Amino acid sequence: MKSSIHWYRAAASSADDIADDDDDELDVAEGKGGGTDNGSATVVTSEQSLGQHLSSILSEMATRARKGNSYVWPNEELYLIVMKVFSQVGTLTAANTAHRLLGRLEKSIQEAQASLNGISGGEEAGISSRPRLHAYHLVLQSYRNVMSSPRKKHVRTAVAEAEKLLLKELQNVDSHGLVPNVVSYNLLIDTLSRAGHGVIPNLCDRVDAVVEMMVGREGFLLLVGETDRANTPWLDPHTGSSTAAKSPTQHVTPDMFTKHLLLGIYASKSSDRRYTERAKHLLASMEESRERKVASAAGDSTSPKRRRRGTADRGWSEDDFFMTLPNRETYNAVLRSLLQTSEAVQTNALPSDEYNTNTPAAFEEDAIYATGLLDAMIRHEASQPSKFTYNYILRLWAKSGARDAGLHAEDILSRMEVRSAICAGAKGGGGGAARLSPAEIPKPDALCYQNAIACWGVSAAKSYPAAASRAMMLLNKMEAQCSPGYESFGNDDVRNYLLDHIYNESVRPNRFVFATLIMSCACTQLDADKADALRIAFDAYNRMIDMGLAPNSETYANLLKICKNLLPEESQRDQRNQLSQTVFEAARDHGQVNARLLMRLRDVNPVLYESYQN
Repeated sequence: MKSSIHWYRAAASSADDIADDDDDELDVAEGKGGGTDNGSATVVTSEQSLGQHLSSILSEMATRARKGNSYVWPNEELYLIVMKVFSQVGTLTAANTAHRLLGRLEKSIQEAQASLNGISGGEEAGISSRPRLHAYHLVLQSYRNVMSSPRKKHVRTAVAEAEKLLLKELQNVDSHGLVPNVVSYNLLIDTLSRAGHGVIPNLCDRVDAVVEMMVGREGFLLLVGETDRANTPWLDPHTGSSTAAKSPTQHVTPDMFTKHLLLGIYASKSSDRRYTERAKHLLASMEESRERKVASAAGDSTSPKRRRRGTADRGWSEDDFFMTLPNRETYNAVLRSLLQTSEAVQTNALPSDEYNTNTPAAFEEDAIYATGLLDAMIRHEASQPSKFTYNYILRLWAKSGARDAGLHAEDILSRMEVRSAICAGAKGGGGGAARLSPAEIPKPDALCYQNAIACWGVSAAKSYPAAASRAMMLLNKMEAQCSPGYESFGNDDVRNYLLDHIYNESVRPNRFVFATLIMSCACTQLDADKADALRIAFDAYNRMIDMGLAPNSETYANLLKICKNLLPEESQRDQRNQLSQTVFEAARDHGQVNARLLMRLRDVNPVLYESYQN
């Protein structure tokens, strides 16, 4: 009896079930589902071998069909099973194999149609007139999963092949009769996103070309909020020459995942403010879309169950994810972009010399905007802020040059403490708080307080009254939260509870906290506050020594700056010289004298400087 296609389909489906059993292992090894060339060698080898075995089944079927058994022409379903296996391997070889299988599928369809012409079994065998879009998606997914490979050459090749498949092969509507949909474009944009700026230097330009192909020139400019550039020439991302990019006859509407991917790409393009503004515009668009969907869902009494649809087998759409996008990472990407843009102007996260009182006004606007995002984030489970969120905002305020930066920092610390208490109460109870890792739970630590103290340094530089005292209060608060040094109080449950829930060892002051406090004192401008700032700075230094923390040369340089800035009058010369000599001798005894320290010494005590040089 002749073999039928149903037997082969059953055999291939059983093999595909085996592949599905490995999916969980692959997901663990691949992070977001992308493959790896070396992260899980056993799984990759297993998938590769399985794919080769299934591919040989397809070849055998095609051979038998050509010999006269027309009923065993491998149909598209079988090809998709094999292509799915190769798409999960995550190597360039496997992705290229999936791509070749797509070509074989197209040829097989043509041969099968010719062979089954006029035979009633053609419909039963499931022969379609052309490959479905799903087949192209599997190939795109194959190339996307190469992005986790450590071999940059393989990643670049995979990106180029994915672009060629979507922008050239799949756009050939006359030949295939297929039109790419939002999933098609999302797979390519996701591939580019995972490759990153380090591997694809002109990543933004290449993504722009894809999006213009998707929505047209005007639609692209509207999507990224740059309608004022409507008359600017378009540059080919590969050649750099001015060109009019081709657009499909039917544009595709971006969904929430499209915007999420684009936002991440633009936000990670540090040092270019234009892309930060694009990310902000996309975030606002996503928030508006979410609010409309939430309002629509609230009025829908049927409340249908939503499911995660497939892009190949895992797709994304606004209907699927409007309750989770924009999520916490979406917001954090925008915050990081704002911070990186400011750091392109101010190279240090925390000023090591003095706080810039001529900070661009845009920096304060960024800090205000970032603080406002907190209110939007806490309204949705998927975007609950983490510790990183709050630290990004604190650092933005530390760079803002705003007179009330310290007040905003204290407000943010208070929000963190409230949020941390909510997370602790929700522990084990599910929800967004329960999904935060210990590192993400927004319980203030030493770095948070350090950033807040830096904010008071900004306020001190802008003549905010008692700024140094407010910074010292934060140090006192840190020390008050540290445990008394006991690991346990035995059977005393009440006191043990205090150790576990009241004390916070992560806020124990370190050398950087003390250095930041001393620098903040050095920024004091109000004459009425200078005496207190001088006392606080040396009190902080003494506490540092008592805690066994060795000051570095930067700390001593800042103490010399304290002597100059807070004892500026001619009548204070003797006190200034005596104090600066004490600081310099301590630095010399600890082996911390360097060129920077000597420059500070020359400014504050020229006589001592000359004697040391001689």
